[in-house]
Amino acid sequence: MKAIIGIWVMIVLIAGCGMQNGQEQQPLNHYIAYLSPDDLADQMINEDPSLILVDIRSEKAFQSFSLPGSVNMPLETWPDRKMEIEKMFRGKQGVVLADDKGIDARFASAYLQGNGICDPFILDGGIEGFVRTIFTEPDKDVVLDDAALHQQQFREAAAMYFVGLSKPITPEPYTQPAPVRKKTVKVAPKKKIQQDEEEGC
Repeated sequence: MKAIIGIWVMIVLIAGCGMQNGQEQQPLNHYIAYLSPDDLADQMINEDPSLILVDIRSEKAFQSFSLPGSVNMPLETWPDRKMEIEKMFRGKQGVVLADDKGIDARFASAYLQGNGICDPFILDGGIEGFVRTIFTEPDKDVVLDDAALHQQQFREAAAMYFVGLSKPITPEPYTQPAPVRKKTVKVAPKKKIQQDEEEGC
């Protein structure tokens, strides 16, 4: 399947660098721009309005796990969705392509660049790399310099954000407890038990 997609992307690239709307199109310099998991986490946390996170994995993989705010556009459906892709991504600056490991996203990047739609970023290491970078426990025995310590603190905070632990905890308003009614119980006096006198010797 990947070979078919690769061949399809190459054909589109060759066709995309030729004529478009009757005018000759200048060939683009194809390059791959990677976005680190840390930078993506920062954009997501700060709700960067230019960010368009596109998960190009299958619908099944997307439903089993996806990054918050991502849009699922499986790469194998792109040949049938050319107009939709054109409308959605034309001229956008913050398109980030994500797949499992960052490999298939290169085909999608080549397609978008080859057709002059946009210059996307590829999530470095894919979704697996994002999870490994943000959610892996640090080695407590390693001494970190200031920059590495700051990065590790950011990752820990980002991990808490993504699992929902960073939301502020607001206490419930104080309400005075209802008074407890004391139940009065009457206790009957103890009856004196008579003992038979013991006779002595």
